[in-house]
Amino acid sequence: FDDEKNVITSELEFIYDLEFPTTVIPKINDSEVHEFKHYSLQELVDLLKSNDFKPNCSLVVVDFLVRHGYINVTNEPNYTEILLKTH
Repeated sequence: FDDEKNVITSELEFIYDLEFPTTVIPKINDSEVHEFKHYSLQELVDLLKSNDFKPNCSLVVVDFLVRHGYINVTNEPNYTEILLKTH
């Protein structure tokens, strides 16, 4: 994401699903991550709708929600459009 131009730049994102046991608390050990937070599904959807994520981060979250069936053709009228705009 180019903050100055407010556009998504062409880049490749490697996305991994990493499931932690509830006893694990992730720690920051580099300058890439500002903080870790745990959100409920509804909190995550609300944050996406409020534009509180950088666009490239929003794409990763939307990708997760689609791949895990939280966003699908039966609950999202713009499902096809969302898929087309994320690739």
